[in-house]
Parts: sequence; C-alpha cells; structure tokens
Amino acid sequence: MKRKILIISIIILIVGVGYCIYDFFDFANGMKQDKVGNINWLKDITGIYYVDLPVGLDTLEFKATVTRNKTKKIHKLKFPNGGTGTSVYIYDSTYLQKIQNNTITKIEPLTHGDFNHNQEVLFDITYLTNGKYYVHYLSCNLGGIFPLTLK
Repeated sequence: MKRKILIISIIILIVGVGYCIYDFFDFANGMKQDKVGNINWLKDITGIYYVDLPVGLDTLEFKATVTRNKTKKIHKLKFPNGGTGTSVYIYDSTYLQKIQNNTITKIEPLTHGDFNHNQEVLFDITYLTNGKYYVHYLSCNLGGIFPLTLK
C-alpha cells in the first residue's frame, strides 16, 4: 500500500514539474496569443451600454434610453453593482399594467440575473427587439423600477 502511494505521489510531482517547465519556457505562447486574439475579436463585435442609475432611484421618474450601435453584432447592457447582492429583472412593456391590475400572479421576466459584489452586472440584450421594457433593479443601496427604451 505504501509503495502505491509513493508511486502516485512521484507521478503527480513529475507532472507538476513538467507543467511548470512547459509554462516557464513559454511553449504555450501560441495558445495564449490565440486566446488574446479571440478576446480582441469579441471586443470588436460587442457593444456595451452603461445605464448609470441615480441615487435614490425609487420612482418611475428616471427613464433610460439605449441606442444600439448597428455595426456591433452582440449588445450588452451594464448596470452598476449595488453592494453585496444585486438582482435585475427585465420585463416587457405590459409589466406596469399587470402589476397595477393584479399583484397576486407571478409575472415571468424576459431575462433576469443575480450578481454578488465582485461580479459585473451585465446582460445580453442582443435578442431583445427595439421597444419599451421595464427594469426592476434590486440591490443593497439602490433599487426601483424604471422604463428602458431600446432603439
């Protein structure tokens, strides 16, 4: 039994040292360059639109409008990270009427996300058509519902 443990330990040690030498002499440089090239390519086709929320967001007085860049293929919406936990829900244009008429039924969002304090609050809005939406933003120090218009 001790011999098997010794052999397994030696194999793990050899593989670990081999990987360190492989990485140290930069044999994997070609793979790293391909990865960086792929990231730069994604930056070229991705449009990120930042929605800066005002302090004290608690009414529908705040309105956000995003005009998408037609040369970009992927569109993402970025919100501020509001603390230890942030939840964002995007609803269709009938959301406000539904919650005013009936508060008991569960209304399903078009998209939603829960983010912790070290994550970017980033949504893919590529598939959403132009029009009006409602965003329900919940975080530790900021929250509310506001209309979002995509153009």
